[in-house]
Amino acid sequence: VEMHKLLDDQSWAKVTSFPTTLDVMATKEDGSPEAIGTLLPSRFASQVAMDLSTVVVTAALDAPDEPPAVVIYARLGATWEQADALTCTSPSCRCPPGARTQCFGAALAVHEDMLAIGFPKNESVLLYQRRLVPLGANGENGENA
Repeated sequence: VEMHKLLDDQSWAKVTSFPTTLDVMATKEDGSPEAIGTLLPSRFASQVAMDLSTVVVTAALDAPDEPPAVVIYARLGATWEQADALTCTSPSCRCPPGARTQCFGAALAVHEDMLAIGFPKNESVLLYQRRLVPLGANGENGENA
């Protein structure tokens, strides 16, 4: 995925590209990062949604059954970094190649601190709310979805 911005002269300038790495990190309940796998390039970015400070992208992990994931990128000053990832690893999440439009992540929407993930196979839309992570050992605040 490449992000571009419209310039005053109506031309486009590249801002950044996703992913910058195929390694996927998620946030554990205690706010600490956890490596959860590697992205499968052929299943990256079939759905994308964004607001001013967040970009969410569908993906799959390079693992048996290619579990679906939603990777979350956040703007940190002038750069964009992977902030979190949400996965669906239960047996109901398995999506064979012909049924991917029914998978976790079939549709995405982001608005302020809310993220909606469509999951037609499960007849649901899953809602996630960004939460503030408590101060870490380094004394800095962080936000994760």
